[in-house]
Amino acid sequence: DGKYDDYGFMKWIGENLKYPKGYETVEAKVVIGFVIRKDGTMGDFKVLSAPKERAFTDAVLTMLKKCPRWKPARLANGKVVSLRYAVPILFKRY
Repeated sequence: DGKYDDYGFMKWIGENLKYPKGYETVEAKVVIGFVIRKDGTMGDFKVLSAPKERAFTDAVLTMLKKCPRWKPARLANGKVVSLRYAVPILFKRY
């Protein structure tokens, strides 16, 4: 079985998101859509909104392509299905 669910995924993003070089003081938000396939892998990435600085989108896509497998979605009857997600990824200085 896969490793990630919603909570685990958000924690993983927090641990793995890297600011693009040269933009470390800029706050930005990239909203990305993707599919968690039946085997728990991610794919079919779609940028739903992003700043004009392409470096932020590139940073998000690079990170997501390294994500470990998810626990695949299951219907109430137990059937495993693919599921589309959309997630806002924030670049924020604290």
